[in-house]
Amino acid sequence: MLKAFFNISVLVCLVLMSSMSLASDEYWTDLNAPYWANGIDVAVGQTDTSPGIRYLIGSNNENTNLMRWNLISNGWDDFFPISSSVKLVSYKRNNQGLRAFCAQSGGDVYRTNDGGISWDHILSIPANTNYSAIDVTTFFGDPGQYIFAGMASETGHVSAYLYDNDYQNGTWFMLGDDTPQNNLLYEKDVFDVECSETRGVYAGTEDGLYFHDYPADPQNQNPWQHLNALQNCQVRALESIDDMHGEQLAAVIDPGQNRKLYFSGLGNIWENPIELKPRGESFEKPVNDIAGVYWYNDHVSCYAATSDGLYSIYFQQNTTGDCDEIDIANYANVFNYDKNFIAVDYYFYDDENKHAKVIASTPNSVYEIHEERDNNGTLVSIEVTEITNGTYKCDAAALTFPEYVPGVTRKVFMNTPEGLIKKGNLDDWKLCGLSNLNHSSYIGTDVVSEPTGNGIVIAASSASETANGMIIYSGDYGVTWQEPELLPNSIRSLALSPHSDEAYAGGYGQLLYHSSDNGQIWSGIINMGELVFVNDILVDPDPNRQNYIYVAGSVAYGTTTKIKAGNGGQWYDIENGLSAVNNVYQLCKKRR
Repeated sequence: MLKAFFNISVLVCLVLMSSMSLASDEYWTDLNAPYWANGIDVAVGQTDTSPGIRYLIGSNNENTNLMRWNLISNGWDDFFPISSSVKLVSYKRNNQGLRAFCAQSGGDVYRTNDGGISWDHILSIPANTNYSAIDVTTFFGDPGQYIFAGMASETGHVSAYLYDNDYQNGTWFMLGDDTPQNNLLYEKDVFDVECSETRGVYAGTEDGLYFHDYPADPQNQNPWQHLNALQNCQVRALESIDDMHGEQLAAVIDPGQNRKLYFSGLGNIWENPIELKPRGESFEKPVNDIAGVYWYNDHVSCYAATSDGLYSIYFQQNTTGDCDEIDIANYANVFNYDKNFIAVDYYFYDDENKHAKVIASTPNSVYEIHEERDNNGTLVSIEVTEITNGTYKCDAAALTFPEYVPGVTRKVFMNTPEGLIKKGNLDDWKLCGLSNLNHSSYIGTDVVSEPTGNGIVIAASSASETANGMIIYSGDYGVTWQEPELLPNSIRSLALSPHSDEAYAGGYGQLLYHSSDNGQIWSGIINMGELVFVNDILVDPDPNRQNYIYVAGSVAYGTTTKIKAGNGGQWYDIENGLSAVNNVYQLCKKRR
């Protein structure tokens, strides 16, 4: 186990040039480090030659960048720094996938015409509008000729910016009557905006749906209409199916705080909306974003990005509301842990072979989901791939390598300060769990694997240096993880015995936690006396001394002890030769 008390931004591996002895030409080689990104939003476009031009607003919680997927390098690149980005929009028709837009909550809008290689600042929303959130929707025809922005603010108007192709002559104006008392959207939160090429503009608000019959002459200020459908409901997400059909999907919270999904219905949409009810029940999950994939003959998959996972709701548009629900976690075990999905977007459909793809993002990663159905609409397969390559390199809090067995591939495990447990073969890394599961503010500190190769891996995280800690356990090399065990003290270090089922954990508070089942249950406590901070724990690998453990720590609060050795009953200070040392961070023992 390699552990760091500082950030390691590049993962390296010592490559020995001679198997017989240490050689002068040994060198370190830079590996393909694991990547991660807080995926704020995703979007995809389409052209004749490229069916899926991917865009990403990604952050490492310090910097935020606009990125595009590079098919040649098979990763994200062309970072464009931007702050407070909230929304991406791209085109899926008219071969305009190279054009996309990004909106900031501060009121600026950026555009790319080359698939995300470069971004131009094209307009700023007037400063006196005091927007706190912006959604950008583009109108069909000449891509980007019209941009509609919805605001969640004290004056929740929907405004439109009109400009010619060179973006030089546009002017902002309020869509609808600019007199507050005559504008139905005044002082209402607008959560989402969606255009219909043949109908007009729809606004999802804190009080249901509003419609504006956007005329050919946009300066003709027709009033907003408050639709009868979904009144008194919060319409949190609104999406046209496939961005190419007039029908829409909506995620709402009704007056009783019940969460539901709706299909607009065919014909006069939202005249008789249909609630989508998987297994006959409302979709009671907190939806953050939705995407609609149109298959054929009115078959639709509604992808719902929720705080509880990613779901595909499959139905027919002439439905009475009955539909099939697929929990994508059934096809990607990591979704049982990385389940807070923020954004989702559809981007490719092969009409002949019945293939569809979407990308979805969480605060920890970005994924591609490939769904295939046959001509009868029966599900054939769903495949999930993590696509974070090229975003931000993970800092390493700790590494562990399960016992080497000839002919058997054992993957390295990494725990990061963000609590991401990455598993890889030093080249291809995937997120397999979260050491801070259900406690996202906790910082990942350590990870160890059982040295006899029985599949046990445990990982730790802590709220702070002196606050609570937690440990999570896997018995199958990180495929599945038990619910974490919370401990009252922080955890800096973990150790698994190579001789038995004993496990140890320590951090702050003059004690070690002890487990007799390889870290599943922590029921024992060992008092460490003057050793205030525990930095590392080593179980003696010598089978003749298998009851001995060594604990390294730091001088604190007037104590002088840095290392203790003992068998759990009697402990000895090991201080000779360490008078000039205040901190011992790591221990190892040479095999005899």
